[in-house]
Amino acid sequence: MFNTILFMASSSADVPPNNNLEITVAGNTTNFVVLAAAQALGFDNALTTDRTITLTINAGVQMTGTNGFQTGALQQNTTLAVINNGTISGGDGATGSSGGNGGAGSTAVVYSTVTGGSATHSWINNSTINGGRGGGGSAGRTTTEVSDGDGGSNCELPTKTGTAGAAGGFGGTGGTGSFSGGSNANDIADCTVFTPGTGGAGGAAIQWQGRTVSFTNNGSVSGSIIA
Repeated sequence: MFNTILFMASSSADVPPNNNLEITVAGNTTNFVVLAAAQALGFDNALTTDRTITLTINAGVQMTGTNGFQTGALQQNTTLAVINNGTISGGDGATGSSGGNGGAGSTAVVYSTVTGGSATHSWINNSTINGGRGGGGSAGRTTTEVSDGDGGSNCELPTKTGTAGAAGGFGGTGGTGSFSGGSNANDIADCTVFTPGTGGAGGAAIQWQGRTVSFTNNGSVSGSIIA
């Protein structure tokens, strides 16, 4: 789940499971979950005492995946304080196929801490949080309209395939696909195999899921922040 986690305690008494915990993320991760990292270091999430997890993400660290950063269901009296010096990204949506729309990007930071309790969360973003990029829509495709010699027409091979839409920027919507530049108006009107797909929505940068979080942004956030 994570590559390198360094644990630092401020004193011999300030260690899990009963007290506060400091975690430094020093290596790249995929679908990082704070609770899982804390429990690997001895944190007992069943305790209801007021505690603080301070999590520092080092410069150069890449947190990626469907959701690059997730809290997990931290106990309701556990405060989470995050200092981000790395890059946290959501997953990108797939490009549409066979007339399909592009897939939606996913959220970079997702809170799922338990509601209620005394926890007061905080974030200091000194670097980058990127919502996933929306996937481009599928290319359109037509066959070719040709005269049947009797005043009518037929749709015949070859097919002509356009261009899929480009992926969106971080947190942005993907582009709509297009028909082939060689398709004429009659081909599109009468001989369409499938129309171009639209681009997928960009992913949010952060979803607080109703939690109250003090957020200080000293860096870059691409994508929406959803309360």
